[in-house]
Amino acid sequence: MNVLSKEDGEVTIDILALLKALWNHVILIAICTVAAALLAFLITKLFIPETYRAKITMYVNNRTTEGAQSITSADLTAAAKLVDTYTAIIKSEKVMSETIREAGVDMKTASLRKIVTTSAVNNTEVFDLYVTDTSKERAAALANAIADVSPAIIMEIVEGSSVKVIDDALVPTERYSPSYSRNLILGALIGFVAACAVVIVITLLDDTVKSTADFEGYKYPMLAVIPNLDEKEESGRYGYGYGYRRKNTAKTAERETAR
Repeated sequence: MNVLSKEDGEVTIDILALLKALWNHVILIAICTVAAALLAFLITKLFIPETYRAKITMYVNNRTTEGAQSITSADLTAAAKLVDTYTAIIKSEKVMSETIREAGVDMKTASLRKIVTTSAVNNTEVFDLYVTDTSKERAAALANAIADVSPAIIMEIVEGSSVKVIDDALVPTERYSPSYSRNLILGALIGFVAACAVVIVITLLDDTVKSTADFEGYKYPMLAVIPNLDEKEESGRYGYGYGYRRKNTAKTAERETAR
């Protein structure tokens, strides 16, 4: 079955023939999909370490007017803009080193900086700070250590501003990453697409003529059709004379032997 055909110099693809080719290899595609999903699961299970995320929530205070009894909208706007400044200070060498000392862990400041992330809460003056680590207890300890040491350093650097801790970090009870179900689905999808792509490429590159219908796309005349003699004996359409002569020859040989 030829999927590609040329007509007036244009190459066309028979979509139905392509779908039929995919259906003919559905078992192979299914095997590749399952195998890829299992491989993705095994790689995730054996080679990707589990990580846990601890979170603290902090509030940026920017009351610069001495003796003010209320916070104005200008204060809130300035506080929201200071979130990026405060997160940069939190990731500074001074805060990171103090955090390691406070938590009592053996870690480089560069390594700690990589596992600390921050995110503003809906563009407000509140922001969340996350610590992601392979140890759930260490993640919580580092997050709480940052909450202990960072406010004093921020107040020292940014005059008239401060940070207050809203929620302390709790020891996480659930794994943050990796997601086994997501990687399983992703592996199955990759296996399915790869198997289908291989079948499609092989089908498109196959330009052999397998039937008279495949020959219709060529401009050359069809001179003859070579019958399948094995199929003839079942259908009786082609090679009847050959089959008949073969049977008669066998009978003649039997008669000669009998003489």
